[in-house]
Amino acid sequence: MTGVKLQVVWRRSVASQLDATRSDLKDDRLGSGLSGTKNGPERAGAKSATRAFPIVVVPPFYVLHGLSCLVPQLATALESLPIMIRRNGLLFLMALPLCVCVFSHPVHANTVSANSCSATDVQNAINSAMSGDTVLVPGPSCTWSSTVTIPGSKGITLNGQNVATITGHLEVTANSAASTFITGFTWVSGGNCGVANAISIHTTFAPPSQTFRVFANTFSENSNGTLFCVDGNGPGLFDHNTISIGSSGGATEVIHNLGVTAGGWTTDVTPGSSNMFFVEDNTFTFTPTGNPANFQGTSAIQSYSGARTVVRHNNIHMMQVDQHGTCGMVYARWWEIYENTFFTDVANANQSNYMALRGGSGVAFNNHHQGTNLASGVVELTEDCTTGTYPLSNQIGRGDSQDYSPVYIWGNDADMTVNSGNATDVQSGRDYFTSVSQPASLVVCETAANKGAAGGGPGTCPGTYNYAPYTYPHPVTAGATPPAPPTNVKASAH
Repeated sequence: MTGVKLQVVWRRSVASQLDATRSDLKDDRLGSGLSGTKNGPERAGAKSATRAFPIVVVPPFYVLHGLSCLVPQLATALESLPIMIRRNGLLFLMALPLCVCVFSHPVHANTVSANSCSATDVQNAINSAMSGDTVLVPGPSCTWSSTVTIPGSKGITLNGQNVATITGHLEVTANSAASTFITGFTWVSGGNCGVANAISIHTTFAPPSQTFRVFANTFSENSNGTLFCVDGNGPGLFDHNTISIGSSGGATEVIHNLGVTAGGWTTDVTPGSSNMFFVEDNTFTFTPTGNPANFQGTSAIQSYSGARTVVRHNNIHMMQVDQHGTCGMVYARWWEIYENTFFTDVANANQSNYMALRGGSGVAFNNHHQGTNLASGVVELTEDCTTGTYPLSNQIGRGDSQDYSPVYIWGNDADMTVNSGNATDVQSGRDYFTSVSQPASLVVCETAANKGAAGGGPGTCPGTYNYAPYTYPHPVTAGATPPAPPTNVKASAH
């Protein structure tokens, strides 16, 4: 087969390393056409900053496929190229720190169809799937008596095809290299996380697992359980789902973002970044009855234990957004809540809070209210602990390692009044700030880079920043974002 020549630049650092090994190799001959004389390449390479490396002959198909990788994403470049060395009649390989492109075969995802929607058949289909595959689950409905799991060794799509209704528990461990997607199901389970809730997903923060996505599902509940749980502070997206809570489901907490057991308050949070749990473009509906029809503290989401949460562009009917701060527990760390619409649209609606912000810091802006409300309906910032000295651990207005990092609230509808539920520990103008429009500069202490002189408030950490929200819609909805290409790679095709 006709070959195509690919040249890779050999840098001075390579020559230096060859000089260091000259005494060991002085009786050898370098293969692959490097030289036919002793120590030739060392001397030649040391004289110039770059040197043309030996030509590698590659079949045209691999070059064409490789170039398709080169153009958008040189992420799979090697850091070494094997050089053949012959010593004492034996052939050895020596790795030099070079960069070449890996020409990988395209990956063809397969579709695996479960025989039925039973736990056994779905688990068997998952077990036979590989990363990138899609597992199709048929209908009509099944009750799972055992937990179905997607292990962290693979990232797959589990698709209920809009016909599968499941009463049961799905446990997912996010993969480090491939995303897992859950779509097309109706889930009717609710209960404690990890026991009777519909879906639990375990992620990792450092290094981050791949962004999971749970989308286009229907969740139904008529008791006061939890439907979706996530932990680990890795990135994820819960979007375009429909959640319906019946009249007996008061105090349901639809989503729990459980954060991490340790480190949630001592690791960096970059406002407006991707490494968070996103709740986006969903419809949450609770339908209480009576006069008044109390919302009963029903929550679209509650966050805990150093969690980082973005809640945006949702329609939320008779529910609140709660960022937890139960006294004696580890509170939520960071939240961004914006462009949501809160509805009080049942007869005799009585909803005291649209948001209950009970710990950590963040931003809440451009949220809206529609409907008639017998209650005042507020955005409340509060502290549950009633004893202790200001500032309390994890309280509103605290950031990295408990330093000062105030909350900013702006641009919400006029009838979404902002107030403090603890005037001693949570004060306007100190722990939180409200305004009509976004401030030009916000004080922050959420990353190590913020350390330094106080930027307009108490504490030794705060810097300042200009907040900008993460890309909307979330890029995962349009497919995976290609990795950034490596640097210091030169290649030419002839």
